Amino acid sequence: AERNGLGNENKPASPEIRLAAATVALDCDWFTGSSLAESRLAALGDEGWDVAFQRLRHVYREQLVTARPDDGELVAAAEALCSSAPDGTRLGWAHMYRGLIADNVVGDRSAAVAHYERAMGTDDPLLTREALRHLGDHDHDAGNNERARERWEEATALGAGAGAVLGTLSQQMLLAVLARDEGDEAGA
Repeated sequence: AERNGLGNENKPASPEIRLAAATVALDCDWFTGSSLAESRLAALGDEGWDVAFQRLRHVYREQLVTARPDDGELVAAAEALCSSAPDGTRLGWAHMYRGLIADNVVGDRSAAVAHYERAMGTDDPLLTREALRHLGDHDHDAGNNERARERWEEATALGAGAGAVLGTLSQQMLLAVLARDEGDEAGA
């Protein structure tokens, strides 16, 4: 078998396996700072929406790490994914990343909120958690701590229910920050 686990010389891995391996590598890059995804994503062809979405996630991450401004290509790619999403959940994820790009790359926080709200209309608890997390951030920045707490508590419960340990811990940290901001040191 090949060292990367993507098949062997007699039978190459299916496109689904290669996409899954690239997605896992990208998640590893996100959480550990590694650089595993680029080569796996490069090995994929133009294999549809899901491949394009993982490439968007990769480029978004790279722009965050390098702090380089968007030349419009990332926004255009996110818009294309929003326009071509084959189902509601993928449309939600496309809008989630369109909002993240507005918030964290373009610097247009006001445009991000509508995309996060569109991302919440699915049955995907992790997507809803992500959207609530970021909407709560906007509420907190606007001084609406009650609404931020509601969103962050719901996001925490969704993350815990879905088994997202790191996401749940990050939500608990946000709730601690909110408690501290309100003068509740013991609660924080």
